[in-house]
Amino acid sequence: MTLYMKHAQGLVVKGDFTLTGDNIDEYEKYAVNLDADLRWINSYIDLQYKLDHLAELNDELYTEAYLKGRLEKLKAQRQCDISCDEMAQKLIAAKAELVRINKEIDTVRPLVFHPEEGKKPEHHERMSDLDDRRKQAENLIAEICAEKYPLLKANLLKIFYMIVEGCEIETVRSCFRQMKLVLVYGLSTEEASSVLMKESIDRYNLPKGIWDPIKTGTKNTKAKGTKH
Repeated sequence: MTLYMKHAQGLVVKGDFTLTGDNIDEYEKYAVNLDADLRWINSYIDLQYKLDHLAELNDELYTEAYLKGRLEKLKAQRQCDISCDEMAQKLIAAKAELVRINKEIDTVRPLVFHPEEGKKPEHHERMSDLDDRRKQAENLIAEICAEKYPLLKANLLKIFYMIVEGCEIETVRSCFRQMKLVLVYGLSTEEASSVLMKESIDRYNLPKGIWDPIKTGTKNTKAKGTKH
């Protein structure tokens, strides 16, 4: 079960927070910044891994000088040095651990499903242990993100977990775009969905009359604010 399925799937639980036209830009900025943080961390880990395993890459394009240059350019994108960026340090360690766990899982999984090796309980025990460690690492990553963006997690839980689990930022922006059409411009949810679908059809040259998953199940209602 993914973090989104565990924590954010299902109906929205109404609380004291209300998303309005006055605060939606603030929350969209939180979402965009969290996505940028995670993408930066992923790029850093990928480049550092390549530098640490040059022999395994066996690719003349990935020279040590080239990778070091890419890494320094990436570091320069942060507002402060990584040594003073607490979130970056925590996420690098947590995500690196998750990568190691997933690599171990890839090694053990074939043994679990092997006709002969799969009969050995030690493989299943190891797989179960790795799965528990994977869940712990994923939860830790979410907790680290929540430390920097507490309001996003507290008030827009679905959006928070969409980003943590790697959803494309354009999909997240589309969600905010739809909410703005309702909260700022006064459209109904169905009208907002129709606007977004028309934009998608025009942008991606989709066939007319394509099924709209966003529009399905919405009610033709207008709202001044969305409670969460």
